[in-house]
Amino acid sequence: VRNPNGDCQKHGEFLLSKSQIVQTACHIEAVKPFRSSFVYSQWNHALVTAIIEKVTNETFGTYVRRKIFIPLGMSRSTFMRPGGDNVATPYSIDDHMNPVRVKHLNMTDRTGFAGGYAMRTTIKDLLALYQSLLQAHAHELRQDVQSTDGSPFRDVKAIFSPYIGVGTAAIDGIAYCLGLYRTRLPNNLATSSVNNLLVGPRRMPRIGGNSTGLEVFHHTGNVPGYFASAFLIPSTMSAIVVLTNSLSFVDPTDLVGQLLVSQILDEQPPHDLLKFCHLAQSASMAAYKALNLQLQKYKTEKPPDLPLVAYEGEYFNKAGTFIIAISLVEKGLRMTMQHMPLTSYHLIPYDGNTFYWPANRNAEIEQSMWPIPSTGYHKIVFGANERHGIDRLTWKHDPLASPEVFEKRKGTSTLPLGKLWCFVMPENGHQLLSLRFAAET
Repeated sequence: VRNPNGDCQKHGEFLLSKSQIVQTACHIEAVKPFRSSFVYSQWNHALVTAIIEKVTNETFGTYVRRKIFIPLGMSRSTFMRPGGDNVATPYSIDDHMNPVRVKHLNMTDRTGFAGGYAMRTTIKDLLALYQSLLQAHAHELRQDVQSTDGSPFRDVKAIFSPYIGVGTAAIDGIAYCLGLYRTRLPNNLATSSVNNLLVGPRRMPRIGGNSTGLEVFHHTGNVPGYFASAFLIPSTMSAIVVLTNSLSFVDPTDLVGQLLVSQILDEQPPHDLLKFCHLAQSASMAAYKALNLQLQKYKTEKPPDLPLVAYEGEYFNKAGTFIIAISLVEKGLRMTMQHMPLTSYHLIPYDGNTFYWPANRNAEIEQSMWPIPSTGYHKIVFGANERHGIDRLTWKHDPLASPEVFEKRKGTSTLPLGKLWCFVMPENGHQLLSLRFAAET
C-alpha cells in the first residue's frame, strides 16, 4: 500500500484510525476489473483483520496469540511494540552507503492493518509456524481432509492453491495463492521482491534447472527499515526464513533465500550476485534522478491562478475518512495529512494550479518513508469553478491507480473567482494577517 488512505507516511505515523479502515476500503476504486489480473494490495489483509475482530470480539493480536502463538510456543511474537533491548533497530541506507537509523512503524494491534504489517517475531518462531503449516499441508493432501489433529491450521490446501497468474505468467508457472506466491521451477523466484521491480524479471536469475515442476511457495516483507523473505518447499518439508534490519538498494533477503533454496535442491546457485546488487543499486538511484529530471522538465514559470490563501482549506476523500489540510505558511503552502503533527509537505508552485515538492531519496528515508520514485506522487493539482473558486485537489498517490480527487468541504477557506481580494501584510513581511477584504470587480 503506497497511497495515503491507510499507509504510514513520515516517521512511521499511521494516518487512519481502526474505525475508518472498512469505510475507506469500500470507497477505493478498483485498479483493474475483479480477477482480470493480479494486483497486490494490503487492503485485503486489513479487511480480514477487521472481519476477525468483528466476529470474535477480540483484537486481531489477541486472537492470533490464543489460536497460533501459544499452541506453537511462539513466545517471541507479538502485534504490539516489543519491550526490552533485544529488538532489531531499523535502518535505511542512504545514497552514500551510510546506514541511517529510522523510527519503527507505528503499526500495532491497535491499528487497522495489523494483519498485514504489525507482527514482530523471530526466525525461531517463524520456523515453528512454517513447520506446522507444512505438516498440516502434507497431512491434508495425503489424507484428503481439511484439518489436522493438533494443528492450529485448517484448509491449508486452499491456502496453498493458486488462484491467479502473476504478471504475464500463466497460472501453472507463477501464481498467487492466499497470502503466498507459488512458483513452479525452473523459474524466477523473486516475483514478490523489489529486486524484480528494480532490474526486471528478464534479468533475474532462474532457479531449478534440474527440478522441473517442483513447487516453491514464497513471500517477502518490506517496510521502512526492514526486509524479510520466506521460502517453503513442501517436497522436502523445508522452510527458509531470512530477516534483515535495513532498507537498502537491493533486497538481500531474497538473494540469500534463493541461494539457500539452490543448496537444498542441489541446484546451481545464482551467479554474479555482486554484479546484480550493483545493477539494482544503479537502477534505484537512476529512478530518482529520472524522477527529478521529469519534474523539472514540465515545471513552468506560470504563477498560481489565485492568491495562495485561496488554496487553503480541508480536502476530503470520497469516503470522508481522509483529510488533506492546506494551510498558508511563511514559505508558501503546507500540505498536512489528517492534521497529524509529523506528516506534512511544503508545496512549491509548479504550473498554475499545480504544486509539487522535490524528490529526495535521502530526505525520504531519513523520515522513515518508503521511497516512491513517481512524478504523480510529488504533484498536487487544484481544481476550481467560477462560482466557488478552488473546490478540489487531485493527487496520484498510487502509481498504479488513477488520480484521486479530494473535495474541499464547505466552511473551509475558499476565495471565489471574479472578486478582488486584498491582503494586508505586516511590516516584517513574513506573515499574512488574517484580515481579508472582498469587493465586486
